[in-house]
Parts: sequence; structure tokens; C-alpha cells
Amino acid sequence: MLAEMCQQQGITEKQVSRTTIESALKAKGITWSRAKAWIVSPDEQYELKKRQRNRLIELSEQNSDWIVGFLDEEEWSRLRDPMMHSWTEDGKPLQLVEKTADKTEADPKAIACYGVYLRSASQVLLRFVEQRPVSEITCQFLASVCQQVNQMGKRVVGTPAPALPEPPTKRNSIPGAC
Repeated sequence: MLAEMCQQQGITEKQVSRTTIESALKAKGITWSRAKAWIVSPDEQYELKKRQRNRLIELSEQNSDWIVGFLDEEEWSRLRDPMMHSWTEDGKPLQLVEKTADKTEADPKAIACYGVYLRSASQVLLRFVEQRPVSEITCQFLASVCQQVNQMGKRVVGTPAPALPEPPTKRNSIPGAC
């Protein structure tokens, strides 16, 4: 089935064998069982980041004043077309209308949500804003998370951040970064 799909998607020119797929996965450092379960990340540093995350969790379990938080942010725009799939009647193509904002409208063009899941506290902290996620607001959210975590009696917050291109120490040294 995987070989068929690879051919249909244009990944391979002809249908290849399971052995060929296993060899290609092995060359990329991906086990067959991981590929079968569709837990494959295109990120070359997936395993390293996973080990770092697990190490942070382990350290937080060993130190009562540590907590691990998993951060995320999401933006929704009322003007941008959503990713969607649809069926239409009579086989007619779906017509999407480009939306524009009237300059007199007071409604925000976008909203964003920041969230952190604090694993050991089984808590989710959220913040919604009526604009795009920008670094100033992200820094405000992180400061409020630090305050709330401090009130819990925690002094170290570990946040595995696979999306960060460099370690937080480098990012923090950039002027204007939080």
C-alpha cells in the first residue's frame, strides 16, 4: 500500500518494493515501525529534540521547583482563506471569494491564541489577542506565564521548543528579544 501511494503521489516513478522503502527509511534513520505508525517527522533533528524534551521532563520530575511547559501559538484571520476540503453539487468547482476589510470596520482582521500546557500541574494557560502574534505580545505572554509559575512555587520553567532555530541563550542576547 505504501509503495502504491508513493507512486501515485509522484514520489517514485514506479512501484517499489517494501525492501526498497525499508532501505530508504533506514538511510534516513527512520525505523519501519515508526514509518508504519506515521510518526515520521521531516525534521532531521527529531530524535535529538525528542531526547532533549525527555531530559527536561526527567529533570522536572527530579526537582520539585521545576516545571515543564509546552508552548504554542496560533493565528486565525477572517480575511485569509482557510485550509479546507469540500464537495459541491453537480460537480461545479467551489468558488472562493477573496475577502477584504473595509477601512471603517472596527473588528480585528485576525486573532491569536497563545497557550502553554504545564505538564506536572495538568494546567493550560491561554491568552487570546485581537491581532497577529508578534514578539512583543509573545514576550508579555511568557512574562505572565513566569509570574503564574512563580506563584506555584516553581523557579525553573523548561520549555522544549523544537521550532526555535537556535538555543534560547542566543535568542535572548538579540536586542529587542525577550
